[in-house]
Amino acid sequence: MNCIQSQVFNLVSRKHYIMADQGTNCDMYCVECNPPKLFRGPNLLNDHYKQKHEPLESCGCAFLQCKKRFIHRTSMIRHFKTFHKGPNIAPSSSRSQPTALEAVPSTSTFHEEIGSGQYGHASGFLTEDDDDDDRLSVIVDGGMNASPNPPANLEEEVRKKAIQLLIDLRSTASLTGKAIERFETGCNTLLQQFSTSAKAKLSESLKEKGMSDAEISDVLRHLDVDNPFKGLRTIEEQLKYFSENFGLVMPEEKLLDTRIDRRLDSSTNTYIQCQVFESFQYISIIATLKAIVANKKYRDLLMKSSGSTDGVIRSHMDGSRYKNHAYIQRHKFVIHILLFFDELEVTNSLGSKTIIHKLAAFFYQILNFPPEISSELSSIFLVILAYADDLKKEGAMDRVLIPLVQELNKLASEEGVPLGKFDGEEFILRAVIVAVTADTLAAHDLLGFLGPGARHFCRWCMVTRQEIRANANATGARRIPELHRHHLQQVALNKKFSTQCGVKESCRLDKIPHFSCVEGNVFDCFHDLLEGIVPLIVKLVLRHYIVVKKLLTVTDFNVRVESFSYGIPDSKNKPSPNFTKALLSSSKDKIKQTGSQMWCLIRALPFLLKDFVNEVDEHLQLIFLLQDIMQIIFSFEIKESDITSLEDFIYQHNELFFKLFIAPSQNVDQETLIDYGEDMNVIDENEDVDGDLEEVGDTEDTRNEEAQAVPTQASMTKGVHVTNKLHHLTHYPDQIREFGNPVRMWCAKFEGRLKIFRQHSSICCNFKNIPKTMARMFQLSNLKSLINDQEELYLEHQRGNTVKVSNSPYKSILNKITDQEEVIFTNSATLHGEDYRPGLFVAMPSSNREPLFCLIKEVVLAVKEVILIVAPWKNLGVSYRYHTYEVVPETGEEKRQAIAIKTSSLASHRCVAPWTANANEIFLSPRTVLL
Repeated sequence: MNCIQSQVFNLVSRKHYIMADQGTNCDMYCVECNPPKLFRGPNLLNDHYKQKHEPLESCGCAFLQCKKRFIHRTSMIRHFKTFHKGPNIAPSSSRSQPTALEAVPSTSTFHEEIGSGQYGHASGFLTEDDDDDDRLSVIVDGGMNASPNPPANLEEEVRKKAIQLLIDLRSTASLTGKAIERFETGCNTLLQQFSTSAKAKLSESLKEKGMSDAEISDVLRHLDVDNPFKGLRTIEEQLKYFSENFGLVMPEEKLLDTRIDRRLDSSTNTYIQCQVFESFQYISIIATLKAIVANKKYRDLLMKSSGSTDGVIRSHMDGSRYKNHAYIQRHKFVIHILLFFDELEVTNSLGSKTIIHKLAAFFYQILNFPPEISSELSSIFLVILAYADDLKKEGAMDRVLIPLVQELNKLASEEGVPLGKFDGEEFILRAVIVAVTADTLAAHDLLGFLGPGARHFCRWCMVTRQEIRANANATGARRIPELHRHHLQQVALNKKFSTQCGVKESCRLDKIPHFSCVEGNVFDCFHDLLEGIVPLIVKLVLRHYIVVKKLLTVTDFNVRVESFSYGIPDSKNKPSPNFTKALLSSSKDKIKQTGSQMWCLIRALPFLLKDFVNEVDEHLQLIFLLQDIMQIIFSFEIKESDITSLEDFIYQHNELFFKLFIAPSQNVDQETLIDYGEDMNVIDENEDVDGDLEEVGDTEDTRNEEAQAVPTQASMTKGVHVTNKLHHLTHYPDQIREFGNPVRMWCAKFEGRLKIFRQHSSICCNFKNIPKTMARMFQLSNLKSLINDQEELYLEHQRGNTVKVSNSPYKSILNKITDQEEVIFTNSATLHGEDYRPGLFVAMPSSNREPLFCLIKEVVLAVKEVILIVAPWKNLGVSYRYHTYEVVPETGEEKRQAIAIKTSSLASHRCVAPWTANANEIFLSPRTVLL
C-alpha cells in the first residue's frame, strides 16, 4: 500500500521526496542548526549531533513541521519513523511556514504525546522502548529491503512485492498449494478494491482542488493495477518463473528401473498388469553450488574459511584428513562436502502405508561455512530423493548414485568447473566429499557393508563380535583402501566370503576422486551416544537400583524426574516421567525418551539418586565416566590433552561396563558367541528408526507398578552384551584427530531437516509420486535463504528500558566495551539460539583449565551486540558426589565487582542453569568441556 501512496503523492505534487518509513535513507533535518541542515538517514544525523551539538539536553523532531522535543535521539527517530510519512521539505524562509502536508497518525500513545504539551511541557522525554509487542521484539538486519526511492512503475513494484510474498509463503512447509492460491486470489481482490477506493477518494479531492476531468482521468489511470500474481498461480508457473529469474534449481526425474504393476484401464474399468517406471528425483549439485557461490554473502564466507592456529580442534580443518588432503592443499579454493543418507517414513508410523511411501534421502552440507551458518537448517541441501523400497533391489543403490558421482568427478577434477568472473577474477568451482555420515543401518547399506549384526560389524576395523564380547576394548586391524579392494575381489569370486570380512558389495562413491568409503565414513555421536549407549546404560543402572536393589520405587523416581528444576536452558529437554518396572525389566524395550532428553537425564541422574546412592558406587561411577566422555565428544573446542583423556575414559568405561553387566557364564564358552547377532542385546542394534527428534509421551500407566513380578537376578544379566556402539566409542579419539569435532558432523541437524517432509506430507496429502512433490517443495522452501545476499543477525529480546550509558550504574564498565551512548536493559535476549537471562551462569575465559563461572546480573543490548553484566563466583572444583562444578559467591570486595563482557568473548556461548541438591549448595553442569 505504501507503493500506491507514494505514487499518488508523486503525481499530485510533482515534487521528489523520500518516505520516512522506507528504511534508513529518508530525509531528516537537524533543527538545532540555523538554517536546518538536511541529512540522508538517521545514521548521518546521529553522527552530526555527536560532532556539533554534544552535550544536548533535548533534540527537536527531524520533521520540520513538528515542534516536539525529546531527551533521547532514539526516541525522536522512532517518533519520526512512526508519525511522519509525508514529504519532509525544507521551507524557503523559516520553519514556521510549512510547505508540505504532514501525515497524521490515527492513534497515539502517552509517551508520544508528552512532547506535544498535552501531558507535559514541550521538552518531553521517552524512557521506555515503545514496542507494541508485550514480550518479544525481533531485530533483523538484511533481507529484501525496500527501495528508498518512489517507484517509477507502480505495477512493476507491486509485482515485485507479490513475488517476495510468494517466496516467503513457499519458505514454509505449513501451507498447501491450494491455500497459497486462495491467498493470491484474496490479495488480488483486496488490491483491486483498494485501487478502486483510492481512485474515488482521490477524484473527489482533485475536483475540490479545481482540476478538470481530463486531468483527473490522466492521474487516475496511473492507479490501475493488474493482477500481480498473473502467471504465478500454479506451482508449475512459480517453479518456471523462479528458475528463470532467481536461479532455482529444479529437481530432475531420473529413471531407476521398471516393474510390473496393476493399473486401471479406463476403457474397460478393470485393473490390468502393465509395466511401470521406477524413478527418483535428482537435484544437480553443480547447479546448486553455482547458485551458492553466485551469492556474494556466501561466497565471501566460503573464501574466508580457515583452520585454527592455536592447536585447538574447532572444525574438520583442524583434523589430519584435511591437512594431508593433497587435492585441497593444492588448490586455492575447494568446497568441502559432508554427505548424509537416511530413510524416513512420511506417513503415520502405525498406519497401513508405512512401507509404500517410505523415502530415502541424500543431503549434503558445505563444511566451509562458519558455525553460525552451518547451524541453520537452510544450510542443508537435498541432492537425491527416492522411494526407499526401490533402493532395496540389487544394484539400485549403485544406479541412484550415478548422476551424483558423475558431477562430483567433474568437481573433483584438476580442471574443476569454470564459472566465469566473480569480483574481477576467474572463479573455478571445485568440490570434494570430505566425509559421509549416517546412522548405523543407513551407513552399512550405502557403503556396501553387511548389516550391524554381522560378525565383522565395524566400518573402521576388522574386529569380530567374538573379540568384543571377550574384551570390551578390543579393536582390529584398520580397514584401508587396499584391504577393502582385496575383500571386494574375494567376494566377487565367492559371496560367502562376506562373512569373513563384513563387506557385501562395492560402493559407487569409491569412484569419486580423493574419496574412499572405508576412510571417509564417520561415526555419528547422536545415534551412538544419545540414541544408543546412554539409553542402554541408564536403563541398566536404573534396573539395578530400582528392580534389583529396590533402593527406591519407580514411582518415586518418576516424581523426582518431574519435580527436578532443570532451568531455562533445559526447559525443552526435560525428560518425561514415563519409567515403568516392566520397561526396566525388559530385555528389549527402549527407554522412551528423545536424544535431547537423554542428554539432560544423564547429567541430572546423580541429583535424582542423591538420597539413595553413595558416590563410590560403581554403577554411579559408570555414569560419571559416561558424562566425561560425552563432555569431550560433544565439545566445539577440543585440545589434544582432551583426546588423551577421552581414550582413558573410554577404556575405563568399557571395562567397568563389562564388569558390572556381562554375565560371568558368557565368558566361559566363547565358541557359542561366534555367530550370535545383535538380537541378543538389551538394546537392539536396529534402533536407528525414524522420529529421533519427535516428542515421546507417556505410554504406560505407572500405577500399581509395585505389584508386578520381580525378575530374578539371573534374568537381569541374561542377554547383555557389548554392543556395536560401545565398540564405536573406541574409535572416537582417532576420528577426532582425523575429522575434527564429531558434533560438527552429527546426524541431529539432518534429522531436523527431514521433519519438513513429514510436516508437508501430512498437509498436502498428495502421495502420487511423493518424491517429486517433496523435492519441489524442498527446493522452494530453500529459495528464500539462497537468494538473500544481505548479512543477517537475528536477535530476539524482551521489552526493556532504553538507558543512557552515562546514567547507568554500570557506566564505568560499559564505556570500556561499547561506544554506544544508549543501550537497552532487558530481562532476556536470544542470540544465535542461546537465551541469556539474569540468574543463569556463563563461563569466562580462564588462563588455566579451571572454568571461571559468573552469574548474569543484567542483559544489555548495544545495537547488534549482547553485553552481559556478570558477577564472578568462586569455583570450588568438581563435586565427587554429583560430578559437577560447585560454586559459591566471591567474598572479597574486589573479586565481587561486576564485569561487562560481550557474548562473543565468553569461553562457551551456552548458559548453565544452577542446580541445587539442597538450599545451601549450587552446582553447575556444563554440557561440554570448557577451555
